[in-house]
Amino acid sequence: MLASPSVSRPTLDTEQPDYDLDSEDETFVNKLKKKMEITALQFEEMIDRLEKGSGQQLVSLQEAKLLLKDDDELIKEVFDYWSRKRKSSKGGCLIPNVKHEKRDGSSTSDPYVAFRRRTEKMQTRKVRVAPGGVPAARPAGGLSFILKSGAVIYI
Repeated sequence: MLASPSVSRPTLDTEQPDYDLDSEDETFVNKLKKKMEITALQFEEMIDRLEKGSGQQLVSLQEAKLLLKDDDELIKEVFDYWSRKRKSSKGGCLIPNVKHEKRDGSSTSDPYVAFRRRTEKMQTRKVRVAPGGVPAARPAGGLSFILKSGAVIYI
């Protein structure tokens, strides 16, 4: 089945935003399309820039205008929607990310941390030595050593 010409396919040269639209976003974008010209990808990129620019603290409208560099009315609409959605979300951030331990080594008992640093140094394996001074990892080599030494093997 062929895609319609109005659908743009991502290429390897363009980087896709980390933010993905949900059904609530789609209804907002459809309402916004009636008033202004905006695409779903453009909306995702705007939310992505707002998220990456804000961190834990929300950016102000003036900072959002510097981040987005679009039409002021469009920025205000998207910013208002984003700030409402961000305040109502439980985790704060709208882009999901994997939690990991901080680099300073401060350990927390947070069960949702996916990757932790090892606290103990791993012990290396010991090489076992067979009788006769031959490492057990090379049994065929041990047999050739015995044959070269002139020992008699009884079967």
